[in-house]
Amino acid sequence: MADPAGCWLHIIAGLVLAGVGLWAAGGTAHIVLIVAGAVVFADGALHVCVLGPFFRAPFAGSRVRGQT
Repeated sequence: MADPAGCWLHIIAGLVLAGVGLWAAGGTAHIVLIVAGAVVFADGALHVCVLGPFFRAPFAGSRVRGQT
């Protein structure tokens, strides 16, 4: 998921999650889906891996590919 296609997949998935949160969900699920969508979108747009440090992986996508 560190390649450009993976970044685009994160961006699209984030937009879909936020869209579902805006239009289909209600109550607490509404807020949770919008926040989750925003995090996934930012993850792809900024090319970082928010959960990477929890799995002993680099935070920056460029380090995953071996570029520093």
